[in-house]
Amino acid sequence: GISTMRLHVEQKVLSRLRIFLLVTMACWSVSHAVASWEFQREGDTHRSGKMRPLGVAEVVREARKDLDKEDHVINMDHPGAPPEMEALRAPPDDTISRCYLDRPRIHFAGRFRSDVSTINNCYDNYGTDEFKIIDGTVEDNEHARFNPRGTGVFNFHNVTVTSVCPATGPCTTDDPLVKLGIAIDTVLSGGSGKMADLDVEYQMSSLLYGLKIGISLHQLESGVVNKQAIAIGDYHPVGFKGIWGSATNAGGDAGYSATYQSVIENLSWNDERLDLVYPPGSRQYKHGTLRVLRDRSPLALSISFTTYGYEPDSQSHCYTYGYVVGTIGISGDPSRTPIQYVRGRLLNPTSDYDTMVMSRAPFLVRDSPKKLIIDFGNSVKRYTDSTGHFLLNTTSTGSQLCLRVKGGGELGRVDLTDEWYSTTAGVYEIDLTDNVVGFRSLHARLLQVVDSNCNSGSTVFLEESLYHVRPTGGIFGFMDPDDKIEQSFFVTHHGLPVPKHPISVAVTPYHTTAMCSQLDPAQRGSYKRCQCPYKMTDEEIQLALKGLKVNGKSNFTVFTNDTGEATITLTAGDPGKIRKYVDGMVYLVSYLPHDDFAYNYNDGPLVVRVFDNHTWEGEPQWFGKNGVHPIFKQYENLYPSMRNILSMGNYYSILEGFNIKHLNLSMRSPKTAAGHMPVTRDLSRTKRDMILQWLNRPTKGRRDNVTIEELRDELQLALQVEFYTIPTYAYALYSIKVGANQEIAELIASVLVEEMGHLAIVANILNAIGGKPQIFDKDFVPVFPSRLPGGIEPDLLLRLAPLSLDLVRTVFMTIETPTRTGIDSDSDDIHNDTIGCFYARVRRNMVRLEEEAKEQSKTIFTGDPARQVNYGALASPVTNLKEAKEGIRKIVSQGEGSSQLNPTDKYEELAHYYKFAEIVHGRRLFKKPNGNWDYVGTPITFEPNGVWPLAVNPKVADYPIGSRARMLAEDFSRLYLQMLRQLQIAFNGSPEELDTAVANMFLLRMKAREMAETEIRPGVHAGPTFENPLRLKSG
Repeated sequence: GISTMRLHVEQKVLSRLRIFLLVTMACWSVSHAVASWEFQREGDTHRSGKMRPLGVAEVVREARKDLDKEDHVINMDHPGAPPEMEALRAPPDDTISRCYLDRPRIHFAGRFRSDVSTINNCYDNYGTDEFKIIDGTVEDNEHARFNPRGTGVFNFHNVTVTSVCPATGPCTTDDPLVKLGIAIDTVLSGGSGKMADLDVEYQMSSLLYGLKIGISLHQLESGVVNKQAIAIGDYHPVGFKGIWGSATNAGGDAGYSATYQSVIENLSWNDERLDLVYPPGSRQYKHGTLRVLRDRSPLALSISFTTYGYEPDSQSHCYTYGYVVGTIGISGDPSRTPIQYVRGRLLNPTSDYDTMVMSRAPFLVRDSPKKLIIDFGNSVKRYTDSTGHFLLNTTSTGSQLCLRVKGGGELGRVDLTDEWYSTTAGVYEIDLTDNVVGFRSLHARLLQVVDSNCNSGSTVFLEESLYHVRPTGGIFGFMDPDDKIEQSFFVTHHGLPVPKHPISVAVTPYHTTAMCSQLDPAQRGSYKRCQCPYKMTDEEIQLALKGLKVNGKSNFTVFTNDTGEATITLTAGDPGKIRKYVDGMVYLVSYLPHDDFAYNYNDGPLVVRVFDNHTWEGEPQWFGKNGVHPIFKQYENLYPSMRNILSMGNYYSILEGFNIKHLNLSMRSPKTAAGHMPVTRDLSRTKRDMILQWLNRPTKGRRDNVTIEELRDELQLALQVEFYTIPTYAYALYSIKVGANQEIAELIASVLVEEMGHLAIVANILNAIGGKPQIFDKDFVPVFPSRLPGGIEPDLLLRLAPLSLDLVRTVFMTIETPTRTGIDSDSDDIHNDTIGCFYARVRRNMVRLEEEAKEQSKTIFTGDPARQVNYGALASPVTNLKEAKEGIRKIVSQGEGSSQLNPTDKYEELAHYYKFAEIVHGRRLFKKPNGNWDYVGTPITFEPNGVWPLAVNPKVADYPIGSRARMLAEDFSRLYLQMLRQLQIAFNGSPEELDTAVANMFLLRMKAREMAETEIRPGVHAGPTFENPLRLKSG
């Protein structure tokens, strides 16, 4: 611990006398050419019998002998300190702690671009049937945020070396790397990297994948810049750390900065290009910084860069660009060097997150030569000037910082200038060779960063944490069920390893943390709700806890070994599909020192996303229970820029040209590859395996060998498909003013009546095979905008909108699109995403199941005939296969016509598709003497002024409480709820209730007309929301 004992004045005087003697001896030693090396006989601590330099731990112990009774000094023998402090005799191994802060190193600065997609930042966007976009424009999504069409691309732009710190000598800008404009490139080969969040609920860990970083020479050849890589390697994927609001006057994402620390691995060097930088015979030919880096760290380099000033404003010329500064240096032993942290010491803010004026800064204390190196890259405040440039903000700290040991003397000063920051990337180095006392006190005391007064009254901005626990691997990652990952931690006390020290490790599902567990369900539309859409039940929490274990448990205490390291094993289970739309669960793995010492500190939890276990039987299909379409469609929704290449939700687009081959190759590529799909990197292994199996044999449509239970599920889906069309058509009908557009109103009304008949037909078939139609359910009714269930017409977006020719053309006619091969075709070569093709599959499966049942003298039509609805000419009872097939034929022919040559149904009435086409063409469809049909009949005039300008996709919550629109909307919802209940009763044993339900439809129309006449804002009128009242009641 930290000794804060109050000593008597006499003790202080004696202590200071000892300090004076120690300083005098040190100075005498230096003056007699002993320099910074002190020797001891090897027999004391080593076995070789040779003489060696006095190590860091010995310096610490020597200093502590005379300083341990001073205020603010670490006391090894303090009663509160653990006995394992004796291990401080062993100095840390610099070969495993070497990093970008060590020499030689190069600093760089420039711009970066992060074209990250933001449409996947909201949980609500993950439901494929409820994906909310308007008029096909993803920017109108409720939670699209600033860049919904982002590609995910991340790369550097005009990033060049700004200074060099060679192996020996001062840091300088007078170096070939600076003079030649050597660049740090990310697009030399393999394309740009990709940025992706770990999870929609945990966006504080954007990871970089597929990024290649090169140190390159740019040469102008024929007016074109030729980039020639001197060294190039793969950036090991990690997420950012240390995010904080560093820019005082910049809002949103522009105000934040964060650090990426990792290694550039799999390095390849080009000696010929090295010779261009350091020509043979030149002074730096053998000792140039890049040559020394190659010789000392040929396979990997350590890198850290800070990003800040990101511009999310689409109107800015810097849109999706930001600033970057960073450092590249040697890398330590890859098996033991932390990937994402400096294995050294850490300065932390002395105030909380909301009020701190500086953020954490890692630092190293090196013994040979005696140096203190601090990384302030992500530690300083900034502001934006009138031109949008980001500059250092010294208002709170002053333009100069003082570095000192706590309770001791000054070590150095940092001048906070913009030139210093861009030149050094915020890395500050002090040579303490001539300050032996300062160096020794730095080993015995805590380091502080204070204001320039540097006295007892100075404001302390940063202070070193005494204990420090850090992971050696990355802090973010994905796991699949049954995966096992070993993660090591190391514990230091004042920078030195602590053996036999307990670390308490605990696993917590992120959804149970404060941010989500305190969620108010009424916060729909808030960004908080967008990330945490629901609260987990106690049962779900217990189920989720099975998804990740540490050493087989949810909580575990592990002890460090002799080198201060401890290792745990994370084992993934199955999180249990708790999140409806989002795969898996996010877990926080905390690791804390198990003691009461002050300044215990770690760098935040490990964050792991464990995917659900996805299972399938037999051969994957495009649709159905084993369908890949829901996975592809969700990805297409969440990554709209993919549409520039292919439509992932469209079977035929995937099969077109080389699309399927490229898709196969990209999905088989490693997740770290730039071209890996999905770009979001959030596909589970089991889903990926299913997709790859399907890509090898891309089977169309639904399986033919469905069970009776699956056939019932298909018919329940058909019930939902039919119902989805009713609000879509009804809203347009309600928007027509009384007395206007009468012919069009009659056409739409006739379609609506027949859609109700289709609903009854499907319910009858489902009842006939022993099913139970479910309508009075919160998940049955669509939330607009919406898509047809089951992937039918996957590119179609249903919406509640006032009547327009565009609405009829793009939505209504698409719903009723005729099949290419006719309604009675059983061919496999049918277009699988139309309603007609969906029913063709249902009919074929029904026929097969009935034939199999008859072979055993049975039937699948075992339902109670009393549950059948008789709706006159619109819907007849179904008790056998013949009647069921006739019902399906009626549904399809009324929707799309009897065949491609006949636009009428079996009753010679025009089908829905062609009724809507008459509205679009503005004329009746007429059969010519030669038997061909054409839109040459009497005119049908559309009058735009005869339509109320109703709100598009309205919600009850959109109307102010107490307003007329709100009261009418609530009345409509109550009547709508009543109709749903009556339909449920009618289709489940009380057919007589259907008449009441139909009567309520006419009451709904009257209520909707009242709303249509109510203006809610200039030029916009109220419309019925068709929201499910059950869902509204549940919040």
